[in-house]
Amino acid sequence: MGYLDNVGLQYLWTKLKDKFARRVPAHPTVLVRLSNVDNTADKDKSVKYATNAESANKAIKAASADTATVATTAENATTATTATTALKLSTNAGSATQPVYFKDGVPVATGYTLSKSVPPDAKFTDSWRNIQDNLTSDSAVDSLSAKQGKALKGFIDKKADQIITHAFTIPSDGWKTDSTLSYPYYIDISITGITENDCVAVTISPNDIDIARQACFTSNESRANILRLRARNVPSKPISASYYFIRDDVVKAFGLETACVPYSLPVASASSLGGIKIGAGLNITEDGVLNSDAQAPRTDKTLTQEGVAADSKAVGDAISSIASSAEWDSIKNKPTAFTPEPHTHKIEDVPDALPRTGGTLTGSLYLGSTAYYIGSDGTAKFNKAYGACFNDYAEFFPRGESTEPGDIIALDTSNNTEKYIKATNSSSVPVGVHSDEFAMVIGGDDCGDDFVSTNLTNYIPVALCGRVYVKVVGRINVGDYIIPSSIPGVGVGMSKMTFDSFGKIIGQVVEADDKEEIRKVRIVVRKG
Repeated sequence: MGYLDNVGLQYLWTKLKDKFARRVPAHPTVLVRLSNVDNTADKDKSVKYATNAESANKAIKAASADTATVATTAENATTATTATTALKLSTNAGSATQPVYFKDGVPVATGYTLSKSVPPDAKFTDSWRNIQDNLTSDSAVDSLSAKQGKALKGFIDKKADQIITHAFTIPSDGWKTDSTLSYPYYIDISITGITENDCVAVTISPNDIDIARQACFTSNESRANILRLRARNVPSKPISASYYFIRDDVVKAFGLETACVPYSLPVASASSLGGIKIGAGLNITEDGVLNSDAQAPRTDKTLTQEGVAADSKAVGDAISSIASSAEWDSIKNKPTAFTPEPHTHKIEDVPDALPRTGGTLTGSLYLGSTAYYIGSDGTAKFNKAYGACFNDYAEFFPRGESTEPGDIIALDTSNNTEKYIKATNSSSVPVGVHSDEFAMVIGGDDCGDDFVSTNLTNYIPVALCGRVYVKVVGRINVGDYIIPSSIPGVGVGMSKMTFDSFGKIIGQVVEADDKEEIRKVRIVVRKG
């Protein structure tokens, strides 16, 4: 069999072309619809529903589009540049135990593997939270442990915020004694179910608080089916009380080691408070008062530190036996000079010293020199005297009736003895005004230290000169003369002196007043 060379093939093609060309009728371009033909190159065309579009630029819903530029819903687009909803992206982009995440649109396998199967809706992040195994942390970025979550659930389920109390009675009899403890009395209350690990709180009924206070309870003790109570004294009457359990697991959840740790009083030191024990030579009463035992004085003369602590009375006796004075010449190793230092003396130890209060002056008290003095007989001589911040000088006049400061006083001419009463316009001998602002008063009786108060019972302090307040009625002008009115003890003003007023004037007004009712105004005392 022979073969065609290139020349033979070209000749055969020419013959065939001419033969087929004569059989195809000539038609216009419109009839063969060449205008609707897509002249886009095959590599740039969109391939839809293709069974295999391995290198197409765009393969929509292709069954296989391994290297397509865009493979929208391809079932297999292993190395496609863009694969929006492809079912399979890469044969090595993760596995059942190695999660995948996307970076810049490209699937990337994580660097760790999963030891368990992961739910289809699981979400992964690259962040990590610490675990807090307590309920006291204030962290805002850490997670709570499952253990603490369980504790919280138990707290809620058991309603731990509601305290369940159990009523019982603390008896006044049946108490036992343990003299080795500071709270020597105790009693065991039977409570079924209680254990030595339980923490039990006891509350007292308000009606029995006073009885419990006198008994002076201390911390209780939990034992197997027993609640032991301790007290300093046996209760005088039965006490109504309640107990409840403090849940130890809840307290532990808040970071405490245990809820029921008995309190231990620390030992006292020089710098901190604490407990002490009662040693030799001391005793303590039931209400907590510490006393020193009265012991016989020590017979030996040696005072050691131990002796001082054990027998304070011996120390006092030894000190009191030391001589309180000695002859100056008998004192050895005296300094040649004495630096003055502040010191004090009892007033009774200073001869001829005046006491601060009380006492009697048996001689004259000289003031600066013998020219001015206060004598033991009551005589006084001064050059000048200052400091009396008052307004008049008065004398005690024998009282004839009850009066008060501001009343105008007159001689009671109806009485055969010298007595003074409130003046009226019919009084013939007005003498002055009852004063309570005197700087000095004379007269009266000698009646001890409370001179003025005692003499007021029988005498009226009447202002003799100076300024004083007086009772008046009606309008008053500065300079008016004050004479008694028809109202006992009350004066009235007059602008000019008349013959009838002669001898009745007790003073002149120094402060004007346009009121009408009875009140007090200041006058300067002036008889006339």
